[in-house]
Amino acid sequence: MRPTLDGEMRSRLFRLSAGAHVALVNINLINGIDSYGGAMWMMGSTTSLVNTTIRNCSATADGGALFFLTRATLWREQHALHAPPLAMKGSVGSSTAS
Repeated sequence: MRPTLDGEMRSRLFRLSAGAHVALVNINLINGIDSYGGAMWMMGSTTSLVNTTIRNCSATADGGALFFLTRATLWREQHALHAPPLAMKGSVGSSTAS
């Protein structure tokens, strides 16, 4: 059985700032909620998701499960996803800070 981080629909699960390097392997992220990015809010960070499930995470403003503020890199398995520019409503959102 994989470990599970549960936000219990009360909070976001991760807030990753500039310079952060995080790898999540074999884990479930569930029930995260916030204004921007229910599971993760990322700003200038590098994040790897390997065999990780994100389920039932939401945002009241933008981002759904994931939200990128400024440039961030998300690795899913062996594929890099760079943001911004990226906007997939309901799952991933992005914004450029002024």
